Amino acid sequence: VTLGETDLFRALQRLPGVSTRNDLTAELWTRGGRWDQTRVTWDGLPLYNPVHVAGLLSGVNADAVGAAFLHPGVRPAALGEGSAAVLDLRSRPGGGAGALRGVGELSLLSARATLDQRVAGGRGAWMFSARRSYADWAIPAIARAAGVDDTEARFPYHFVELAGRADWYLGRGHTLEVSALHSVDRLTGDIADLLQQSRARWGNTIARATLAAPARVGPLGEVVVRHTLGVSQYLGRTRTGIIDPLVESRWSATGMTPVQGAVRYLSLAGEVTPRADADGAPRPWSAGWELSHQAAWASGALRLGYTLDHTDSTAGRLAGAVGQLAVWGERRLRPTPRLAVAAGLRAEGGPPVPGAGPLGVLRLAPRLTARYAVGDSQT
Repeated sequence: VTLGETDLFRALQRLPGVSTRNDLTAELWTRGGRWDQTRVTWDGLPLYNPVHVAGLLSGVNADAVGAAFLHPGVRPAALGEGSAAVLDLRSRPGGGAGALRGVGELSLLSARATLDQRVAGGRGAWMFSARRSYADWAIPAIARAAGVDDTEARFPYHFVELAGRADWYLGRGHTLEVSALHSVDRLTGDIADLLQQSRARWGNTIARATLAAPARVGPLGEVVVRHTLGVSQYLGRTRTGIIDPLVESRWSATGMTPVQGAVRYLSLAGEVTPRADADGAPRPWSAGWELSHQAAWASGALRLGYTLDHTDSTAGRLAGAVGQLAVWGERRLRPTPRLAVAAGLRAEGGPPVPGAGPLGVLRLAPRLTARYAVGDSQT
């Protein structure tokens, strides 16, 4: 069910083991796990609830995606989150032969456009993508054309997405990648018979820079070292003005709970892999590390907003932070032409787990996968 436009999450719902709550949501329910048990990342950084219109549409423009890897079970050692699954999204680099290229789509719910180009004789490339819903413009215009009072036909909600990436070859095998994503939903006015005196905004912002350089490391031979610095933030805020009790009692048009909160994720990571073969075969091994810090806070009428306790609407505040160091390695083998084996280990260190003793600061996550090709179309 595409709802008339290209939607990456709804396409993934057709894969084995993936379903959803109902046809009205793009959320991914993997092997029975709820949507909040699937971690979605963009260029290695977490996205928090990346959907629009209360889950109706996915919050990622498919034209800005270069690759999407869904791991509905055991995932590579480089990925440490997601109790049910991990959806690893990678931004698309610019391409072509030097001419400006573009693609666009006008659907029933939103409009999108993407431009990309190679520059400087192929040394650099860029991509920029934008997407916006337009029901907040179209519904009042249709109402005025039909002679209907547009004050009763307002739809004061829209979402905006901006994504971009730039790649540049620095020389001597060094490359620099920079990518960013901004996705925001906004409620900008009253909705007749539903909401009054409410304003809200929520969404994700991501920025990432990666420097890749060749090196020669003793017995490992020629390798590629990648250093990545990134930040991901989810911010939500609702505000409510003075509520008219007559409107609230007659039309059940109340105000949103006044709360605000944010989650901020900072990451400094490194990865070492062998230099790619000319035939594009999978690299036989990889290793890396990541130092991350995640902080979250929320303030406002939290008991009213999260426990529906209308007897206590006093303002409160919650805050917390956690740091973590992760080290991982993975080895891929092919004992026979039809059998592929991948073994990995991820070790994470952070705040101690209560009751775990002196080793509670260390978490070990081994993983092993094997794939045997029965035939050309079965594994």
